[in-house]
Amino acid sequence: MEEALVIDVPKKRPPLITFLCVFSLIGAMLSIPVIISSFSQDIGKLYPSYVAVSSLIGIGCMIGFWKMQKWALYLYIALTVVNQVVLITMGTWHIYSLIIPNLVILVVFKYKNLMK
Repeated sequence: MEEALVIDVPKKRPPLITFLCVFSLIGAMLSIPVIISSFSQDIGKLYPSYVAVSSLIGIGCMIGFWKMQKWALYLYIALTVVNQVVLITMGTWHIYSLIIPNLVILVVFKYKNLMK
């Protein structure tokens, strides 16, 4: 009996994931002025540090999305939940704070089966 030859073809990153990663990394770079602004410090003493750490974790997630890694999706979901809790706790939450993270989650979840 012949054995079937199985070739592991690498799965290509969908263009929508590529766009999402580039757009999100630009957004992370734009958060740098927020971290050092007086507005950020007025919200809370630890808020600038929180924004910095949150941005770094978000960048890590985008790198994971770029490499099509499932762990990045789960980490991004956790980051989104934590961010919402922090915003509610600080009294700065608004319904619009859910739009972009939920769009990212929906887009990436759509391609979850292509991820490792």
